[in-house]
Amino acid sequence: MGPIHTDNFGGSGGSGGSGGSGGSGAGWARWTGWAGGGAPGAAGVYDTPMMADSLIKHRDGIVGPWDGKPMQSPLFPVTEDGNPANSHLQLWDWEPWVRAAVLDMELLSGVHLAYPAKDSIALSEYVFTTSGGVTSATLSPIVEITRPDQSVFVGQLARVDAYADLRDDRAGEILTQIGPQHAFWSSITNVHPSRTPKTQELLDFATRFAVITEMRFKHAFACPRPVEYSPQVQPMILTPGHGSFPSGHSTQAFIIARIFCELLGATATNAKKTLYEQLMRQAARIA
Repeated sequence: MGPIHTDNFGGSGGSGGSGGSGGSGAGWARWTGWAGGGAPGAAGVYDTPMMADSLIKHRDGIVGPWDGKPMQSPLFPVTEDGNPANSHLQLWDWEPWVRAAVLDMELLSGVHLAYPAKDSIALSEYVFTTSGGVTSATLSPIVEITRPDQSVFVGQLARVDAYADLRDDRAGEILTQIGPQHAFWSSITNVHPSRTPKTQELLDFATRFAVITEMRFKHAFACPRPVEYSPQVQPMILTPGHGSFPSGHSTQAFIIARIFCELLGATATNAKKTLYEQLMRQAARIA
């Protein structure tokens, strides 16, 4: 399966952006990737006073007497089993930001953050799990992350200082990769906002999920940022208002790389191993 083309559903108007977790003041509408409309209620040129006034007068000029007869078309879609509600086919009737809201709730409603009841490491081990309910018996672990000891962060300060030498060379990449990295992904996979808008929606969907889950871990671990350890760090961009662990950009970059590998059938050993290598190298570089 390759990138998802427009088919007969129309364009998405370009994705509204999916990353943004690393920048300051990134609003919900920016990083959620609500495409086309940009944010709930946004209607582009339709919501201007001049357009509203023109549409009112236009209707008055052509509407004629009210006949009260509905069109002969289904008012409520019916699913395969006869249920008139909750059909996945209805997703294509909605604006991209509506699809985003529906799918985000579906995915997030099945996950839960938990941590073992161990007194000695009560704040060290957290498990992100799927949940079919609220009891521990229904939880199925997805990933377990242990917060490193503070000495690990102190020990990495020298590496942070060493990497500062690369800022001049990497400044352009750093700034353009703060938000969604669509341009970088498309340079390898040839996705395009007009040609493959549904693939772009999928990438935004995955990135939003990564951002939300990583922020929950960051909140739980509450690991200080490098600048809080030493005034000599002096970041070249505003330090984000969240913890430093786990790495958000790493999480987002690698989930996108894995999705592309699944869509395009690329692995480390098959005929598309070069594609696999480029995607993984890109993810590591962004991280």
